[in-house]
Amino acid sequence: MRGVTVGTGKRLTEVVHRMAALLTSGSHTSRDLQESKARLEEAQRVAHVGYWVWDLDSDRVTWSDETYRIYGLVPQKGPVDLATIREMVHPEDRETVFRIAEEAILGRVRPDAEHRIVRPSGEVRTVNGQGDLKRDASGRPDQMFGTVQDITDRKRSEEALQRTQLYLSEGQRLAHMGKIHRIRSFYCQWCIF
Repeated sequence: MRGVTVGTGKRLTEVVHRMAALLTSGSHTSRDLQESKARLEEAQRVAHVGYWVWDLDSDRVTWSDETYRIYGLVPQKGPVDLATIREMVHPEDRETVFRIAEEAILGRVRPDAEHRIVRPSGEVRTVNGQGDLKRDASGRPDQMFGTVQDITDRKRSEEALQRTQLYLSEGQRLAHMGKIHRIRSFYCQWCIF
Protein backbone atom coordinates (compact mmCIF):
# COMPACT_ATOMS: atom_id res chain seq x y z
CA MET A 1 0.00 0.00 0.00
CA ARG A 2 1.59 3.20 -1.15
CA GLY A 3 1.21 6.27 0.97
CA VAL A 4 -0.18 4.37 3.92
CA THR A 5 1.96 4.26 7.02
CA VAL A 6 1.96 1.39 9.46
CA GLY A 7 -0.08 3.40 11.98
CA THR A 8 -2.65 4.36 9.32
CA GLY A 9 -2.89 0.75 8.17
CA LYS A 10 -3.64 -0.39 11.69
CA ARG A 11 -6.30 2.28 12.06
CA LEU A 12 -7.81 1.28 8.72
CA THR A 13 -7.88 -2.34 9.84
CA GLU A 14 -9.55 -1.29 13.10
CA VAL A 15 -12.18 0.71 11.16
CA VAL A 16 -12.87 -2.25 8.85
CA HIS A 17 -13.23 -4.55 11.88
CA ARG A 18 -15.58 -2.08 13.56
CA MET A 19 -17.65 -1.75 10.38
CA ALA A 20 -17.83 -5.53 10.07
CA ALA A 21 -18.91 -5.76 13.71
CA LEU A 22 -21.57 -3.10 13.13
CA LEU A 23 -22.82 -4.83 10.02
CA THR A 24 -22.89 -8.15 11.84
CA SER A 25 -24.68 -6.64 14.82
CA GLY A 26 -27.02 -4.94 12.35
CA SER A 27 -27.96 -8.32 10.94
CA HIS A 28 -28.56 -9.52 14.48
CA THR A 29 -30.66 -6.43 15.09
CA SER A 30 -32.61 -7.07 11.90
CA ARG A 31 -33.09 -10.72 12.87
CA ASP A 32 -34.09 -9.67 16.41
CA LEU A 33 -36.55 -7.19 14.94
CA GLN A 34 -38.08 -9.88 12.72
CA GLU A 35 -38.33 -12.28 15.69
CA SER A 36 -39.91 -9.55 17.81
CA LYS A 37 -42.43 -8.81 15.06
CA ALA A 38 -43.28 -12.51 14.77
CA ARG A 39 -43.79 -12.77 18.56
CA LEU A 40 -46.03 -9.69 18.51
CA GLU A 41 -48.15 -11.17 15.71
CA GLU A 42 -48.41 -14.48 17.59
CA ALA A 43 -49.39 -12.70 20.81
CA GLN A 44 -52.09 -10.75 18.94
CA ARG A 45 -53.44 -13.96 17.42
CA VAL A 46 -53.51 -15.82 20.75
CA ALA A 47 -55.15 -12.93 22.66
CA HIS A 48 -57.46 -11.93 19.77
CA VAL A 49 -56.12 -8.38 19.99
CA GLY A 50 -55.32 -6.32 16.92
CA TYR A 51 -54.30 -2.73 16.42
CA TRP A 52 -55.39 0.05 14.08
CA VAL A 53 -54.11 3.47 13.03
CA TRP A 54 -56.65 6.03 11.79
CA ASP A 55 -55.29 8.87 9.65
CA LEU A 56 -57.76 11.64 10.45
CA ASP A 57 -56.89 13.68 7.35
CA SER A 58 -57.63 10.91 4.85
CA ASP A 59 -60.21 8.97 6.91
CA ARG A 60 -58.27 5.81 6.11
CA VAL A 61 -57.42 3.17 8.69
CA THR A 62 -54.49 0.77 8.71
CA TRP A 63 -55.14 -2.56 10.43
CA SER A 64 -52.89 -5.27 11.80
CA ASP A 65 -53.39 -8.76 10.39
CA GLU A 66 -55.23 -9.80 13.56
CA THR A 67 -57.67 -6.89 13.22
CA TYR A 68 -58.55 -8.17 9.75
CA ARG A 69 -59.14 -11.64 11.19
CA ILE A 70 -61.30 -10.24 14.02
CA TYR A 71 -63.47 -8.52 11.40
CA GLY A 72 -63.66 -11.75 9.38
CA LEU A 73 -61.50 -10.47 6.53
CA VAL A 74 -58.34 -11.74 4.86
CA PRO A 75 -55.32 -9.64 5.90
CA GLN A 76 -54.19 -7.26 3.18
CA LYS A 77 -51.76 -4.44 2.73
CA GLY A 78 -52.90 -0.85 2.58
CA PRO A 79 -55.47 1.15 4.49
CA VAL A 80 -59.19 0.45 4.83
CA ASP A 81 -61.73 3.15 4.05
CA LEU A 82 -63.57 4.43 7.13
CA ALA A 83 -66.92 4.03 5.35
CA THR A 84 -66.22 0.29 5.02
CA ILE A 85 -65.51 0.04 8.74
CA ARG A 86 -68.64 2.03 9.55
CA GLU A 87 -70.74 -0.51 7.65
CA MET A 88 -69.19 -3.38 9.64
CA VAL A 89 -70.18 -1.87 13.01
CA HIS A 90 -73.55 -3.29 14.10
CA PRO A 91 -76.32 -0.84 13.09
CA GLU A 92 -77.56 -0.53 16.69
CA ASP A 93 -74.05 0.37 17.92
CA ARG A 94 -72.85 2.51 15.02
CA GLU A 95 -74.01 5.91 16.29
CA THR A 96 -72.50 5.37 19.74
CA VAL A 97 -69.16 4.14 18.40
CA PHE A 98 -68.70 7.08 16.05
CA ARG A 99 -69.94 9.59 18.62
CA ILE A 100 -67.23 8.34 21.02
CA ALA A 101 -64.66 8.68 18.22
CA GLU A 102 -65.80 12.24 17.50
CA GLU A 103 -65.63 13.15 21.20
CA ALA A 104 -62.12 11.71 21.34
CA ILE A 105 -61.03 13.85 18.40
CA LEU A 106 -62.43 16.90 20.19
CA GLY A 107 -60.35 15.89 23.21
CA ARG A 108 -63.29 15.16 25.49
CA VAL A 109 -62.82 11.43 26.09
CA ARG A 110 -60.36 8.61 25.57
CA PRO A 111 -62.01 6.28 23.08
CA ASP A 112 -63.15 3.06 24.73
CA ALA A 113 -66.14 1.27 23.26
CA GLU A 114 -67.54 -2.20 23.66
CA HIS A 115 -69.68 -2.88 20.61
CA ARG A 116 -70.75 -5.43 18.06
CA ILE A 117 -69.47 -5.91 14.55
CA VAL A 118 -71.03 -7.83 11.68
CA ARG A 119 -68.62 -9.94 9.66
CA PRO A 120 -69.12 -10.38 5.92
CA SER A 121 -70.50 -13.87 6.70
CA GLY A 122 -73.25 -12.24 8.79
CA GLU A 123 -71.78 -13.50 12.07
CA VAL A 124 -72.07 -10.96 14.89
CA ARG A 125 -69.04 -10.60 17.18
CA THR A 126 -68.47 -8.40 20.22
CA VAL A 127 -65.29 -6.34 20.44
CA ASN A 128 -63.74 -3.84 22.77
CA GLY A 129 -61.86 -0.99 21.14
CA GLN A 130 -59.60 1.51 22.87
CA GLY A 131 -57.48 4.28 21.47
CA ASP A 132 -55.28 7.29 21.94
CA LEU A 133 -55.35 10.53 20.01
CA LYS A 134 -52.07 11.70 18.45
CA ARG A 135 -51.44 15.35 17.59
CA ASP A 136 -49.08 16.94 15.09
CA ALA A 137 -46.40 19.48 16.06
CA SER A 138 -48.97 22.30 16.05
CA GLY A 139 -51.28 20.40 18.44
CA ARG A 140 -53.88 19.53 15.81
CA PRO A 141 -55.33 15.99 16.05
CA ASP A 142 -53.99 14.03 13.09
CA GLN A 143 -54.05 10.37 14.04
CA MET A 144 -55.69 7.92 16.38
CA PHE A 145 -53.99 4.70 17.40
CA GLY A 146 -55.87 1.92 19.10
CA THR A 147 -56.51 -1.70 19.79
CA VAL A 148 -59.47 -3.97 19.21
CA GLN A 149 -60.06 -7.19 21.11
CA ASP A 150 -62.57 -9.87 20.20
CA ILE A 151 -64.44 -10.51 23.47
CA THR A 152 -67.26 -12.57 21.99
CA ASP A 153 -66.41 -15.77 23.87
CA ARG A 154 -66.14 -13.91 27.17
CA LYS A 155 -69.49 -12.15 26.58
CA ARG A 156 -71.18 -15.46 25.74
CA SER A 157 -69.75 -17.01 28.93
CA GLU A 158 -70.99 -14.06 30.99
CA GLU A 159 -74.47 -14.37 29.45
CA ALA A 160 -74.53 -18.13 30.10
CA LEU A 161 -73.50 -17.54 33.71
CA GLN A 162 -76.26 -14.94 34.14
CA ARG A 163 -78.83 -17.38 32.72
CA THR A 164 -77.60 -20.13 35.03
CA GLN A 165 -77.82 -17.78 38.03
CA LEU A 166 -81.36 -16.81 37.01
CA TYR A 167 -82.39 -20.48 36.70
CA LEU A 168 -80.79 -21.27 40.05
CA SER A 169 -82.55 -18.34 41.71
CA GLU A 170 -85.88 -19.37 40.20
CA GLY A 171 -85.29 -22.99 41.25
CA GLN A 172 -84.57 -21.89 44.80
CA ARG A 173 -87.70 -19.75 44.83
CA LEU A 174 -89.84 -22.65 43.60
CA ALA A 175 -88.24 -25.06 46.08
CA HIS A 176 -88.99 -22.62 48.90
CA MET A 177 -92.62 -22.36 47.71
CA GLY A 178 -92.80 -26.15 47.71
CA LYS A 179 -91.65 -26.27 51.33
CA ILE A 180 -94.30 -23.74 52.33
CA HIS A 181 -96.99 -25.79 50.54
CA ARG A 182 -95.87 -28.98 52.32
CA ILE A 183 -95.84 -27.23 55.70
CA ARG A 184 -99.33 -25.82 55.12
CA SER A 185 -100.58 -29.23 54.04
CA PHE A 186 -99.15 -30.83 57.16
CA TYR A 187 -100.74 -28.30 59.52
CA CYS A 188 -104.02 -28.11 57.63
CA GLN A 189 -104.70 -31.81 58.03
CA TRP A 190 -105.12 -31.13 61.77
CA CYS A 191 -107.19 -28.01 61.24
CA ILE A 192 -110.94 -28.11 61.08
CA PHE A 193 -112.46 -25.43 58.88
